[in-house]
Amino acid sequence: MKIAVYIPPVRAARTARAMAMAERACDGGFQSTPLQRAARHGDASLVAVTLECSATNLDAVDAEGRTALMIAAANGHAAVVRALLDAGCDVDAVDGAGMSAVDAARAAGHAAIAASVQTERAKREALLSQICGKQGLPAELAALLSAGGPPGAGRSAEAPF
Repeated sequence: MKIAVYIPPVRAARTARAMAMAERACDGGFQSTPLQRAARHGDASLVAVTLECSATNLDAVDAEGRTALMIAAANGHAAVVRALLDAGCDVDAVDGAGMSAVDAARAAGHAAIAASVQTERAKREALLSQICGKQGLPAELAALLSAGGPPGAGRSAEAPF
């Protein structure tokens, strides 16, 4: 038997406000960017607007070290994954558990999304190979790429608010 509980409108509004504040809090809550929230919910149109209208850090990480691409891949949001790949997000990033977007998609049973991320990775590697030619990467660029770039480069350690 279910019992209905009445929540007065004022209390409901306070609860909604408290949840919104917790999401923005830097000392707890969800600690995710608007791009990550849109990716989590599969809102491709909001992802597109966020990418077009802001200086979003595509590879910002949440509390678990996941990027928007990892979140979208794990949740099976193919359109969001495509938008993020087209925007140039890092396909090789790994979360705190060492899982990439491909791993997250496979673990959640989204083989088609895992394949699309792998295809994008192969396209990027082929493009870099064409740019650099048979002689390979210049030594300076190879050193930067293997080291993850100069200090402070790459994705942030936390989500910017």
